[in-house]
Amino acid sequence: ALPGTMFFMLPAFALLLKVVYLFRRRLYMEHLIVALHSHAFLFLSLLLGTLLQLLSTWLTPHAAWLATPISWLIIALWTWAPIYLLIMQKRIYRQGWPMTILKYLFVGWCYIFLLTMALLGAAALSLTE
Repeated sequence: ALPGTMFFMLPAFALLLKVVYLFRRRLYMEHLIVALHSHAFLFLSLLLGTLLQLLSTWLTPHAAWLATPISWLIIALWTWAPIYLLIMQKRIYRQGWPMTILKYLFVGWCYIFLLTMALLGAAALSLTE
């Protein structure tokens, strides 16, 4: 049920962006493209983080000295992801930093709430099958 849930979350995130940036006079399709790009970037970051974690687990018994650099790469990846999304939102919607940060935090909070509800619904639905 997880792929279907994330497929549902893509237009929901675009709709959230449309509501937050209502006065920017952008089409829903533009927000959908931003949502698609954001999700693709986050899934790529998640994939790279998972691969680095697996690599660290696999290499630790053979070359323990690589565990520290790989853990630094994982930390850098998780630090870069929200920073990149903030910079992307600033460049696309062309607002000042205070308003961008405010909207970034609001959209992020709302999206985490929606994602939690959708994942709980997907989990409940998968238990009934």
